[in-house]
Amino acid sequence: MGLQRVMTLRTLLTFGLLSLAHANQAPILDIEGVYRGAVGENGGLVQISPEIQAKNGPICGFRIVNTDWGKIPFEIFMKSPENGTAELKARHPLNCEAKENYILTIAAVACNGQISESREIHVTVKDVNEYIPQWGEEEYSGQVEEGEVSDFILRVIATDRDCSPTFGDICR
Repeated sequence: MGLQRVMTLRTLLTFGLLSLAHANQAPILDIEGVYRGAVGENGGLVQISPEIQAKNGPICGFRIVNTDWGKIPFEIFMKSPENGTAELKARHPLNCEAKENYILTIAAVACNGQISESREIHVTVKDVNEYIPQWGEEEYSGQVEEGEVSDFILRVIATDRDCSPTFGDICR
């Protein structure tokens, strides 16, 4: 591994992809706050704002540095080593009803092995309309006497298990 890293640095220096001035600098993630992202329950690429980018390259990779990494259903990978950009992707479909939000901590890794300070990505899982509304009772019935005027005859209740107001709220 050490020899491989030395060869990588030597190759980068030889081809002018890395200057000696940057050879020992740690990468810097190009944001001061947090990244924000959204992904559908079907998974796939997470739409992140602003784009994940690191300076002081070349950047050879990114890491998710959360301590509970095994429970995080995302992976980060290089989009463009030249620009130091990365993308985040869900490893499998997600379930908004089980967990709506994730907080990941990432770091950039320079080709010299140095690691940047970490930054958070707040990911929201966007709901899809996968559940139909369910009635509170299997059957409803009411009775009104002839000639009687009433403001209230019967109350029906319905619920929806979708996690978002867009798909989970029932009109009243």
